[in-house]
Amino acid sequence: MASVPFYSNLTIAQDWGPLFAAAFPSGYDQGTNLTLAQHRYPSALADRDMCWRHTQLTTSWFDDIDLPADRGAIRALLTGPAPGRNTARFA
Repeated sequence: MASVPFYSNLTIAQDWGPLFAAAFPSGYDQGTNLTLAQHRYPSALADRDMCWRHTQLTTSWFDDIDLPADRGAIRALLTGPAPGRNTARFA
């Protein structure tokens, strides 16, 4: 989380892409509750403007874990209470 302020769309292959994939080692499953880390990390990335320029550079990373490569869609998935505060699932 401490490194997120340094990320951009140009650094995905070196830093946040591999960490994002590691956070979802089996990919995203809509029927499974997210861990707190799986909620916090995408939320921090969605808040980082520099990560969302020229999204064609990020698409394959999101495709690999079955998440949309669209910032708005990520935010929509993350709406509601964060894991650890209740057991709500993604809709």
